[in-house]
Amino acid sequence: MKRYVEESVQGPDVPYGFILAAACDFSKKAYDAFRLALIGTGVQEFQIWGKAELEDMLFQPKNDHLLFAYFGISLQVKKRTRQTKLRSLLA
Repeated sequence: MKRYVEESVQGPDVPYGFILAAACDFSKKAYDAFRLALIGTGVQEFQIWGKAELEDMLFQPKNDHLLFAYFGISLQVKKRTRQTKLRSLLA
């Protein structure tokens, strides 16, 4: 993790923020190493997004269009279907 951060953030132009996103889960040790590697670099904000965080963000209603575009799944359609089903059962 430290080597990846050092290779990514080098030179005189340090970015304001840094996001590391990967399709795997990170351990506590990896989170700590990421944080420690970025503290002295001058990067103001940094986040690490693992598989669980990416999935949580993707399933938020505001990102439904991304979920549909890349995976063909729409939670809004399912929500409407459930609402319609409930209305028909109550009627």
